[in-house]
Amino acid sequence: SQASSRTFKENINQLDDTVIMNKVKNLPVYEWSYIGASRRNFGLMAEDVYAQIDSSVDISGTSTYTSSLSSEQRTSLSHTVLPTLAYSAVRGAIAKIESQEVVIASQQTLINDLLARVTALENP
Repeated sequence: SQASSRTFKENINQLDDTVIMNKVKNLPVYEWSYIGASRRNFGLMAEDVYAQIDSSVDISGTSTYTSSLSSEQRTSLSHTVLPTLAYSAVRGAIAKIESQEVVIASQQTLINDLLARVTALENP
């Protein structure tokens, strides 16, 4: 369990959900087995996440700034970070969909106006 309250935190900056969405959409999901095990798993690879996410963000769960982690320490991910990344990516996708809905509504109005004009020209 990690403290989630603002009362335990400082230097709080809100992330841009669209930026996170674009980073998350580039993360490949793999199917794999641990070495020596037969059970199949699926998920992300730590190296891919570290390559996409700003190196100043702690995604390891070690409470150590990621930029100071050695490559050997960059082999795990915090299980609290992954849902947060997914949540932010979903919010980014929702924002994108909502902005596209505004454009589509505007285009539909224009189409309806043009259809009315064409109909009026064809049926004087």
